[in-house]
Amino acid sequence: MYWNKINGSELEPHLAICVFDFAVNSGVNRALRYLTLTHDWNKYLDLREEFLRRIGTASQAKFLKGWLNRTQSLRDYLNSF
Repeated sequence: MYWNKINGSELEPHLAICVFDFAVNSGVNRALRYLTLTHDWNKYLDLREEFLRRIGTASQAKFLKGWLNRTQSLRDYLNSF
């Protein structure tokens, strides 16, 4: 469902993985909105981190470290190939 909604097969593989993961965790609309800002997967992950830092306050602060770890793990994985 998410893959088709983001047109994953039309994207460069690294970027497709980033957009898919963001869509699953933060919604398809948000993931596609961020895709309009860049088609560079590293910059896309930077934008995602900025978003997470903005929402990772107050009652959501307890989740921020995990969210950032997930994003860094994705970046590390994509850098491995």
